[in-house]
This record gives sequence, C-alpha cells and structure tokens, in this order.
Amino acid sequence: MDTLVGLLVAAAAAAWVIGLWWLVGRFIDSAHRVSQDLSGKNPARALAQVGSLLGLFAMAASLVTGSTTGTSLVGDLSRVALFGAVAVRLFDGATWLGWRMLLGGSLQRELEEGNLAAGLCAGAHALGAGLLVSHAVVGTTLSSLGTGIAFFALGQFAWTGLLALFRLLTTYDEAQHIDLGNVAAGVSYAGATIAVALVVGRAAEAEFHGWLPSILGFGRALLDGMVLWPIRQGLAGAALLGARPAVRGGALDTAIAHHRVGPAALEAACLIGTAVLLHAVRR
Repeated sequence: MDTLVGLLVAAAAAAWVIGLWWLVGRFIDSAHRVSQDLSGKNPARALAQVGSLLGLFAMAASLVTGSTTGTSLVGDLSRVALFGAVAVRLFDGATWLGWRMLLGGSLQRELEEGNLAAGLCAGAHALGAGLLVSHAVVGTTLSSLGTGIAFFALGQFAWTGLLALFRLLTTYDEAQHIDLGNVAAGVSYAGATIAVALVVGRAAEAEFHGWLPSILGFGRALLDGMVLWPIRQGLAGAALLGARPAVRGGALDTAIAHHRVGPAALEAACLIGTAVLLHAVRR
C-alpha cells in the first residue's frame, strides 16, 4: 500500500471507530461527554476516557494492518467500516460489563467521586478490552469476522477468569484498597489487566484452522501467560526490590498496601513488558 494511501486509510479507520464510539456513547450516557470528562475537574473520569481512547486507537491500527489488502481503496474502506462497526460494539459491551463488575459494582460511584485509583482501573479495563478486540476481530472475509467474534467471546471469558486467578497472588484486599483511593493498588491492577489482555489477545489472533485445532491452540497460548507469575513474584517482587522471593504476597504486596506507587509501577512495567515480549515469540 502506498504510504499516502495508507495514512489516509489509517486516519479514516481512527475517525470511524472513535466517531462511532462517541455517537453510541452520546445516546447511552447523556450525563457525560468525552470533552467534559477530559477538560473537567474530575481526573478519575479523565483517566477512564483516556483508556477508552487508547483502546480505540489499538483497534484502528489493527484494522489497518489486518483488514486491508492494498489492492482496492474502496474494498479496504468497506472492510474497515464493517469490521470497525462490529469491533466498536464489542468494545462497548466489554467495557460496559467490566465497569459494572469492577469493585463489586461500585466503580461508577468511585469515578464520580474522583477516585484516581478507580479511574486507573476503569481506564486499564477499557484499554484491555480494546486490545482484546483488536487481536480477535480482524480479517478480510465474512467468515473471518464470524470466527473473530467467537474467539472474542472466548477471550473475554478467559481474560476475566485469568485475571481473577492472577489477582489471587495478592494478599491485600485489592477492592478495598482501590475503594479507599490507594493509587498504588490501582496501578498494580491496571498493569495486570493490560498484561493479561495482551496474553489473551495473542491467543485469539491465530489463523483459523478449524474449531478444534484453533481452540486447542488458543488454550496452549494461554498457558504461556503462566510466565507472568514468576515475573511478578520473582523479578518485580524480589529481584528488583532486593527482597526475598515469595510464592504469594511478599515485599511487593507490603509496599502496595502502604500506598507506595513506585513498586506498583515496577510490577506493571514488568508484566506489560513481558506480555509484549510474548508477542515476539512465534506460536
């Protein structure tokens, strides 16, 4: 694809998914607007909206690389429009569901109160949803769209389950700390959310070779995510903090429970960096 044409398609993809998301959101939630949240005095809602925008940009980039062929501008734009519309609807659904499940259903209240920790969680979940959609819902045919939707649903289930299992590594009450505004707990949760979304997205993006082989391949790719456990407990929780390693909890949890953002940011960087590196490993 010519560079200029590619830039035009990329701009069109970004404008399409962001514009459609904004339009749908305007009808669903008339009390809030993106511009108001980003320019207002509530930083928690601003963080939530930034996470959504990052997820949408990830989806737009995936549409450009995965749903265009460069042989026909009209064909490329048509596929971007179709796959993008489906992607936005799935993104909206995943974000809506996640925001109502986080913190035992109290996330919206915490966002309205300006809880930065809650804003980090909401933004990370929206970004994670966008990453998952961007890996699953790509292709150039209607059949690939159908399988992409199926694997997105499978990935959504896996993302929720694996994140819940991963958070069992923590010994502090995560929901309580975030509810109380512990930014370190919010950073920790955000890092794990994005990292697990990247792992699940990698599992969902493989080429379809029949349902059974593809599902088995999906499961094997999820097992690669087990490396996040020793990364958190060994690298971030012990080696880089100069502490003794622990199977669960440890110095990292103690630091986060005492509102120390630095160790939490270290954990998030190690987890997300590891998940990004997994993408360089061929399945």
